Amino acid sequence: MLMKELYFQKWRKSFFKLTLKKMMYTLKHSIIHDVIYFLN
Repeated sequence: MLMKELYFQKWRKSFFKLTLKKMMYTLKHSIIHDVIYFLN
């Protein structure tokens, strides 16, 4: 039971990190795209 909980927490944390990274990446790219569009 404890191992399962621990594993789940670990998985959730890594999943959250990954999602956050993805969001930041997307956000950064959209901002760069907007800036380039604005400059042109």
